[in-house]
Amino acid sequence: MMGVGYGAALHGRKVRIPTYMAVVLVSAVVVVTLDLDRPRRGLIEVGQGSLLPLEQDMSNYAVAATSR
Repeated sequence: MMGVGYGAALHGRKVRIPTYMAVVLVSAVVVVTLDLDRPRRGLIEVGQGSLLPLEQDMSNYAVAATSR
């Protein structure tokens, strides 16, 4: 947003399209970040299925490390 304001000041006039694009982009990043923060609700839903093999590998590693 600072870059858009600085560019507008250099040209001496308002630049509307880059300003609107920057506002939409920043808003989209905030919305996606908040949506990813809540994995069970929202537009992006993430299941726990990919974490189950990781849990099994970690428990196997812990058993192997303690048996040494």
